[in-house]
Amino acid sequence: MGLSRLLLAAVLVAVAVPASAQTSVRSAHLYADLSPDDGGAEVRIEYVLDVQGAPEMRFELLGFGSASAESFWLGGQRTGTRMQLDAETGSMRAAAFTLTLADTSEPYHLVAEYWIANAVERDGEDVRVRVPVLSLGFPPADGVSDVFRAALEFPPEWSISEGFPTGLEANEQGVYTVALPVVPSMVSARGRTDGTRRPGLPLVIDLLTAAILLAFSFMGWRHLKRAAS
Repeated sequence: MGLSRLLLAAVLVAVAVPASAQTSVRSAHLYADLSPDDGGAEVRIEYVLDVQGAPEMRFELLGFGSASAESFWLGGQRTGTRMQLDAETGSMRAAAFTLTLADTSEPYHLVAEYWIANAVERDGEDVRVRVPVLSLGFPPADGVSDVFRAALEFPPEWSISEGFPTGLEANEQGVYTVALPVVPSMVSARGRTDGTRRPGLPLVIDLLTAAILLAFSFMGWRHLKRAAS
């Protein structure tokens, strides 16, 4: 198993109970706006759930360094309810309540908004972005691929060299997107504010691996040519 897969496994929300036995997640779509370039991220996440019974809605947010949040708005900042995220072990914060619906035959939609004040870490022109994901402890629904989708909007002058999870790419509007089969606890990126690109460690490793394979191929070709002559 590669390093990137090990890192991904370390931050995924793990649930052991079968999806058929409890409430499950049909989709989780996150949008993070970092375009004002003020060091923070305005985050909105929309969940669609298949609800079974009256589940406990436990929201968790794992902070990374100074990138964290102490509360969120359930239902939107203007019309929703402010929920406090209580400190738990380490950098984990959580809030919980019991959801009771009159009718659970239809998918349940919910929206949460929160602010990450220190989402951007700067070192000169280099930037590192960390966006903790407000997650729910439910498994993905059966038969649904790419449950989680994230879209990150950066200042237009920034250049993004790499992201986590891997696969973060810019669309036609310049918004960086990624999709996963499960909900991670963080989305992150590295880049520069001056528009230049510098390869990060994963890209350097890939380039070195390609160079080594190319060198071995060249030596093998020379050996075969010498043997044939």
